[in-house]
Amino acid sequence: MKKIVSGVMILALFMSVLFSVPSVSSAEASTLPTIQVSFNELTDTTFAFTIMVDSISGIEYKVIDESMRTVLSGNVDNKYIKLSNLEPGREYIVKLYKDNNPLLEIPFKTFNSLNSIEGFRLFYFIDLTDTVTGEVKVTIFGQFRNSGEIKLKRFTYYHTLDIGMNVIEGPNIEFYKGSGKTDVERIGSSIGSIYIYPSFEGYFRLEYTCDKSKRTADPIHGVLGHLSNRYFIASHEQFLIFPEMSIDEQQDWFALSAITPIGWKLNTWWNQSKMGILYVPKNKVKPASYHFFEQYAATHFYAYNPKYFVEYKKKVANTTILVIKETTIKDPWEDYIFRIYGKLVEHWGEDIDLRRYDYSNYVVMLVDDSDPIWAGEYTDAQGFSVFGDPFEFEMVAHQMFHRWNGWITGIGVDINYKEGESHKFWGEGFNEFYCDKVTTELGLTSPHWLMTEVYYPYYRKIYGTEKDGPLVYYDPKRQDSRFPYSKGAVAVYYLDMRLREITNNKHSIDDVLKYFLRNWKERDQPFSYERFIDYLEELGGKEFAEEARQIIYGTKEIVLDLPTPSLIPGYINTLIEKLARVVPDDSKYYNLLVSANSSYLRGMELLNNYKFKEADKEFEKSVKALDELYTLDLDNDGVKDVSELFLGLNTSSYDSNNDGIPDKYEVAKRFVIDGNGEEWDYHKMVEKLEITLGSSEYVKDVRLYQNNNYIYGKIELSKPVYDIERYNIVLRLDFDGNQDTFDDTVVFPLFTEFSFWKIKALYPSIHWRGKAGYGGPYYTWVDMRGYEVIHDNMIEFKIPIKTIREYYEYFSSYLHTAPDNVIPASLVFTKWANYSSIDRSKTTGIDFSLDLHKPSEWEVIRSAEIIYGAGRIDEEYSRELSKYIMNPKVKADSNGGQGKYLILVGGPLANQLTREYMTYFPVQVTNDFPGKGKGVIEAVVVDGKVVILLAGSDRLGTKAAVEVFKKLSYIPSKPIFVSWNEGHPKIIETEN
Repeated sequence: MKKIVSGVMILALFMSVLFSVPSVSSAEASTLPTIQVSFNELTDTTFAFTIMVDSISGIEYKVIDESMRTVLSGNVDNKYIKLSNLEPGREYIVKLYKDNNPLLEIPFKTFNSLNSIEGFRLFYFIDLTDTVTGEVKVTIFGQFRNSGEIKLKRFTYYHTLDIGMNVIEGPNIEFYKGSGKTDVERIGSSIGSIYIYPSFEGYFRLEYTCDKSKRTADPIHGVLGHLSNRYFIASHEQFLIFPEMSIDEQQDWFALSAITPIGWKLNTWWNQSKMGILYVPKNKVKPASYHFFEQYAATHFYAYNPKYFVEYKKKVANTTILVIKETTIKDPWEDYIFRIYGKLVEHWGEDIDLRRYDYSNYVVMLVDDSDPIWAGEYTDAQGFSVFGDPFEFEMVAHQMFHRWNGWITGIGVDINYKEGESHKFWGEGFNEFYCDKVTTELGLTSPHWLMTEVYYPYYRKIYGTEKDGPLVYYDPKRQDSRFPYSKGAVAVYYLDMRLREITNNKHSIDDVLKYFLRNWKERDQPFSYERFIDYLEELGGKEFAEEARQIIYGTKEIVLDLPTPSLIPGYINTLIEKLARVVPDDSKYYNLLVSANSSYLRGMELLNNYKFKEADKEFEKSVKALDELYTLDLDNDGVKDVSELFLGLNTSSYDSNNDGIPDKYEVAKRFVIDGNGEEWDYHKMVEKLEITLGSSEYVKDVRLYQNNNYIYGKIELSKPVYDIERYNIVLRLDFDGNQDTFDDTVVFPLFTEFSFWKIKALYPSIHWRGKAGYGGPYYTWVDMRGYEVIHDNMIEFKIPIKTIREYYEYFSSYLHTAPDNVIPASLVFTKWANYSSIDRSKTTGIDFSLDLHKPSEWEVIRSAEIIYGAGRIDEEYSRELSKYIMNPKVKADSNGGQGKYLILVGGPLANQLTREYMTYFPVQVTNDFPGKGKGVIEAVVVDGKVVILLAGSDRLGTKAAVEVFKKLSYIPSKPIFVSWNEGHPKIIETEN
């Protein structure tokens, strides 16, 4: 039976919840209203809310029950909607829509009959739809009968009590049946505890709003949870409060409803019913245990628009891993994550303990943001923003490792806290050692980068000071928070190295992990430090065990043998894996690939046994085999065979985005970092640099190009890079213009010492989650993931303009001599005589200025004069081009041509200026050439003036040139021939 719900207007006494309209077509967008909703009342038989909208005309609703039947429907004829005569304890969905377009959906559940309960019950509405302001609004309805005091609090696990939630409104509490008193405890920007003292029976509503924009951030992790127009990513402690009682006591006592923009997907720790109601997952909680506060605080709550995300799922050992990755993240993070988890399984010997709790599913959500965003970590999930920090690999591995040695599925610990023992060495030190080991094994960093650059320098700094101390007795009042992580990792590294040495690589610290995991699973035997020492004695003897005791119970000095920066073995493996997919068996390619792989495997074995010099020799053999494979052109067609194998076709016509324009003509592809260098030769906006300092023995040619996003560079050396040993190339920026001071100097490494590798993209490496380590003397930016093999004498690079501008803004805040957006820069080519000294006779420098206001090609095009000749058609083409590129400077040939940049539309017969400049262009356009329906796009520089020609042998040829030029949006370095093909413009490869 259909029924139209009536109601009356009421005053807006309650907090409003803003719902944004879902994405629809432009025609629909003009008709769909923006709705605000206030939740007013929820009982065992009623649900009431108020919608606030300019007009309710045309808005309809329907109510769906658990059998998916429509039980109520009709037109919304009043802004206050009250649904009555509902069944107690049942799930429903309210759907609001207009013209069959959904506006919002509200899942809810009625309470059980009031006289049937004892104590209290709760139902949450979590509003995630205000994606404009990033405000998350939480409404909690409560039902009580003879409950006594009700206490709700914010449970914290990683954050301090005063940060994380950022509550900007509320909490507000109102009783709408019965009565009571309340007491609210605020701690900083967060809710501490809420005490409710109700009467015998009734209902209350509690509301508060959290700011989950990016206005506040934690100094360690960055932005703590975030709501944008694409996603919501947070852990519970970043926005929720819960009743203070064990989960098993009340796992059926409360439920949640997450209200998202239409079409979004939800992924949370909770179990979700088919109606969208969220319940406590009974198979994931520990009865009557302190673990309930972990799950209240640390578990995940994610929502996202699937239009902007892609999902990857893979089962690794006994765990199914789901990676939810924003589509703009181009690096294969799903592969990194699967491989990291696989390596951890390998070191532990098996997957986590799933006997008691079902955490066989693990979620990683990755969002694309230049700011660090962190949404917590736990046994169920981790979520964060990807922006190029190499610590992101450490973070993934670290947060996964705790599934084995921490949290609800981790090995138990037998720690004598009363005697001052701390679990931190076991929990964090072992963890950080394996972060360094796994990232090394997978080539995500250079060998032992974390140990070399982070952990060991920290240890050497504190050794012998009052900040040092026994790892077992870590004292947070005396040592800083890094102590158990960094010194702990150093200690485990040393013990692993010594154990391998003593046992001739028969045993390692892997055996320790396997021992404790096996005993925990089979006998519930927990980890203890004494058992750890005893097992080390069993593996390596009494002398070794005593040395280990002096290290972890005392302050015995630890001296490590660490590798120098060298090749990146994991990327050798990545190249081998990629080639193995396309290289045919029984070929010269295959034989070289087998040779490269054999050397790589020998090198990894040596690296794992801490024989770094021997490992480097094997990796060098592997690279030489790969280098030879990369250079092969057995069919003599001028295209490297590897490119043809990967693409399956000739690279000159490859069109990856299927837009009809080959990649080599796309603006995004103009400076592909491919070691080819051809695109630099004729480009109109490229600057050629001259050597100004030192010798030019190794440097043949240097070019720079800048657009709004990147600085691109090409360095051509006099010989292949593998023939120049101990060579470094860096781009240095001196923001105060004084090269004798270093507190303002930023260094971008472009080519690395002792290697065949170059850097494709550069990102920060010396900070934690985006907090730069200012303090100098040098700020070095590098991302090891960007490395590829160089197989010739060409080094190409790109550096984000955004990065340089951020540094400029930082230094300008205190350097009064900083020039106005012009930064003194230099390219420095350093030849090392040996590991520690520079051969200054072969060191070269190039000084130049970097202008952050230098116009890009697009800016040149938008500021150019568009000149047309006689005839209505060419004028129409010119005005269409003007609208597309937002350039109002359209002139006839009779009164134009005075500007610095010109775009000439039409051939020499129609356009007087085309006729004047025609002889300067490499292609002469006539009525016969390039031919019927064909045209050309070309550019020249005449007396410092950039002149671009869009012309054809007839009007369709000119039209094709104009239409293709719109898509290019850059100045071509060579003539591009086009044709009008069956009503569409097309680039043609030949001049005939």
